[in-house]
Amino acid sequence: FVISVMYDNFPGVNYRPGLEQAGVVYEALAEGGITRLMALFDSTQEVKNFGPIRSIRPYFIDWASEYGGAVMHVGGSNEALQKIKDVDLEDIDQIGADELYFTRDENYEAPHNVFSSFSSWLKFAERLSVQPSQVTPWKFAQTPLDQAVSERQQVTIEFAPSNEVAWAFNKMNNTYVRFLNGDRQLHTTGDQIAASNLVLIEVQSETIDTIGRQKMKTLGQGEALIYMNGVERKARWIKETRASRMRLLSESQEEIVLTPGVTWIEVVPSLEITTYETFTSESQ
Repeated sequence: FVISVMYDNFPGVNYRPGLEQAGVVYEALAEGGITRLMALFDSTQEVKNFGPIRSIRPYFIDWASEYGGAVMHVGGSNEALQKIKDVDLEDIDQIGADELYFTRDENYEAPHNVFSSFSSWLKFAERLSVQPSQVTPWKFAQTPLDQAVSERQQVTIEFAPSNEVAWAFNKMNNTYVRFLNGDRQLHTTGDQIAASNLVLIEVQSETIDTIGRQKMKTLGQGEALIYMNGVERKARWIKETRASRMRLLSESQEEIVLTPGVTWIEVVPSLEITTYETFTSESQ
């Protein structure tokens, strides 16, 4: 089954053990120009330490519902905590009876110090007899597609003036490597955060309080841009129900074939907050 983990992405938190083992990562605004990450793992993976784990928002629940399984978090907004009761997900919340599945590392300042391990989700699954996830997979090519010629390619997303994310194409590894405010963003292993597929989806969003919390329209469809093998592809995302898989379709309404490797989904309120440098465009 799939484990969806809410990862801290607060400025200054530069330690995210286990993130390098995630197969899919979603990034979306949480509040005040700060984003939160939702990393997806297979329960058979031996992820010995992962976190820091933070609170959940309702739109992350909609995306997690595509995969089933369980979601691990530390509390959440009132709407999210109510919503998670009504979906087909196993809820592992550090605030409450499930605290035993989490640990606090006193070497880090709270609330950025809650971690867990694969042994915890296995114990939880055994106790509640969690069933295997029934996931409709995206299409992946058997081998990477041809790469673009240009070597200087970059996508920059300005979530806030102090939160500028950039992904640059690394032709040697055929991946996109991540920067934050101009600095290389690293895993705790020392490797730069990288993805084989970078998917930007435009989701109708609005700020709903003075803290800057967001409301997002996760169902329906919207514009998307997909980057892989050094090429930009215009696309649309379609998500019909909370439990249905988000589909990524080309302009000719064919399902996009992704390249093998990590897929990172950037959720943006508008594709206009992004800038692009020397990308080759290609429609499928």
